[in-house]
Amino acid sequence: MDGIDLPDVADEITDFFILDIRRPADYCAGHIKGAVNILFEEVAKPENLIKLPADKPILVVCYTGHTASQINAILNMLGYNAWTLRFGMTSWKAMSPTKIWSANQMPQDIYGGNYPLETCQ
Repeated sequence: MDGIDLPDVADEITDFFILDIRRPADYCAGHIKGAVNILFEEVAKPENLIKLPADKPILVVCYTGHTASQINAILNMLGYNAWTLRFGMTSWKAMSPTKIWSANQMPQDIYGGNYPLETCQ
């Protein structure tokens, strides 16, 4: 996202249809501007597939990038041009407290890009 938009390249966030597959409460607490929220388990239903553009790249967003990668694979098999936001919202938000297993079970703060978030009204 360098602010220089190349018309033939998906190089800016606005070049993508943003599909957020997280739970609605998490989506409403903070999502990428313009993102459409469809639950992970609901994406491949016909009534949701018709909401997705066939002529624009789709950026799939989840919490960490893992479940988005699964949806990404499904959408690409169905003929969509799908991509995954690497590390999900963890990479987008300023900071995400995350419980990571260790011998002493200490939580860890994961710092991201601190990009703007939109909330539900």
